Amino acid sequence: MKNVTYKLAVTQEEKNMIARLRYRGFCLELGWFNPANYPNEHEQDEWDANSFHFLALRGEVIIGTLRLISSVGDKFYTEKFINFPDDIPRNTCLEVSRLYVVPGER
Repeated sequence: MKNVTYKLAVTQEEKNMIARLRYRGFCLELGWFNPANYPNEHEQDEWDANSFHFLALRGEVIIGTLRLISSVGDKFYTEKFINFPDDIPRNTCLEVSRLYVVPGER
C-alpha cells in the first residue's frame, strides 16, 4: 500500500491503539468476540504478553494490525483448537494472529 508505514509497537500508547482497533474489528465489525466482555473497548488476551505487535499507519491513523505470537511452553495459541505436528520447532517459529485491516483500506 502506498503511503503506509509499518512498525513494531513499542510504546503503551501504540499497544492501546492496537487493542482499540482489535475491539472495533473483531468485536464490533466481525462479531467474533462479545463486546460486553471488553468494557474498556480494548480487545486483549493472555497471549498478548508473548507477542510482537505491529501497526500499519496512514499518517498518524492506524489502519491495520497483526501480532506474532511466540509459543508458551510447548504450545501456540491455535493449538487450543487444532493439533500441530510434534516436529514443529516451536522455539524458532512465530504464529501470525489478530491480523486486521480497516474496511476502507482492504
